[in-house]
Parts: sequence; structure tokens; C-alpha cells
Amino acid sequence: MNATPLLFASALLLGACAPTVTSPQGRLVNTTTGQEGAIAFDGTLAPDWTLPTSKPNVTIRLGADVYTGRYTVLDDSATPGPLRLGVTVGASFGNTNSTAYGGSIEAGTRRTAAPRNGNLIAKTPAGQVLTCTFQVDVNRHGIGECQDGRGGRYALQF
Repeated sequence: MNATPLLFASALLLGACAPTVTSPQGRLVNTTTGQEGAIAFDGTLAPDWTLPTSKPNVTIRLGADVYTGRYTVLDDSATPGPLRLGVTVGASFGNTNSTAYGGSIEAGTRRTAAPRNGNLIAKTPAGQVLTCTFQVDVNRHGIGECQDGRGGRYALQF
């Protein structure tokens, strides 16, 4: 009896039950009081060229306040990351009549992706405003700073 189909079917069943996380989640912390809040992005933090009047795509919970608003991430495709160069040198000596020495220099256009800049503006139903600026990497991790309308400052990470 071949167990491969049974293992394959089991893996599919387990994979179907696993939660899928497509939207980054994070936190923000008041730099004065230490109060911590949660942030949830509705999307993948990819550059978004929809109009600012589009539906809200971020929710922030900070104490009893719930802020909703929009974030925008700028596209950096026109700005390549730093050029990477590699150098390899090798030598080999043995007790035979052959001696080998080799070297190569690899210079290419392989570049790392630079972090993308983003910002968000969110409000509570009562009109309290929270604005943030952040940078996000290719893995959708980011850091930034926020400020509310009352002068509170927050560190943001996701």
C-alpha cells in the first residue's frame, strides 16, 4: 500500500485549515506614557495609486479610541538600491607538479530593494486625528513615528 496519496491529502487538509495572514499587523507605543495600541493594515503595503477618497485601509486601536483612515506607500521602482560587488580569490598548492591560482571579480547590477516611504492619516468618529510616517521593507516590516492632535508622540512598528 502506497502512503503517498494519503500524506498528500493530509497536507492539503491541514493547509486549508491554516490561517492566512496577508495584511501586516503591528503596534504603536506612546513615547511619553508607554500606552500601547494596535494597528491593522487592510492590504499588503504595496504601492497604492487609488484616490485618497477611497475606502479606509487602516484601523488603529489606542485605548478606548478607534481610528480609521488611509495609508499610502510610495513606489521606489525608479530608485534602485545599492550596487553589490563580490570578489573571489583562491589558491591551491599540492605535492604534485601542478599549482593552481584563480580569481574572479563579479560586478553586476544585482541590487537590494530600498525601503519604501509611506504615511497614514486616521481619525476617530469624534474627530481626533493621528498622522504617521513610516518606512516599509520588501518583507512588509516597517518602523515609523506618529503624532496625534493633542501633541502625543508614538513609535510605530509592524
